[in-house]
Amino acid sequence: MPGMSHPDRTIETERLLLVPCQKEHAAALNRMNRLPEVMKYMGGQTETLEDTLAFIERVTERWAQHGCSWWTAFEKTSGACVGAATLQYLPGDAKGRLEVGWRLLPSQQGKGYATEAGRAAVAYGRRNFPGEEIVAVAHPENAASHHVMERLGMSFACVEEHYGEPCAVYVFPAP
Repeated sequence: MPGMSHPDRTIETERLLLVPCQKEHAAALNRMNRLPEVMKYMGGQTETLEDTLAFIERVTERWAQHGCSWWTAFEKTSGACVGAATLQYLPGDAKGRLEVGWRLLPSQQGKGYATEAGRAAVAYGRRNFPGEEIVAVAHPENAASHHVMERLGMSFACVEEHYGEPCAVYVFPAP
């Protein structure tokens, strides 16, 4: 697997290896982020390789500053990149909440990888940020992500403005 330089932040699940995003992952991530169907509910703007490299640079800074950000998701058996997952402070959120999220190559959707990566990211958050609220946000029409949020045990709370557009906010029940 490419880039195992952060073993304490690398997560192994049953089928996936989540590795903090690194420059070596740029080509694989860009193959996903340049697809309109992947970016449809993420602002709709596809990425150039330069955009993906700039994203990785921001992600690297967030890992250093906060101890969380985006992982590249690799299928363990083949070593192929299947997508990405995140646990990050929700950008611009006045409440300072952590956000769990994911994106997958179209060929990898419907296999349970988003739920598997989401569970792993939430577990990472519970271990490393005890007491922090974890939410998920998605475009109101992104039914696939809403289903993943529900499979993670989250429920719809409200619609709030995030990433410059209205987003459905899902939360975990209060303990």
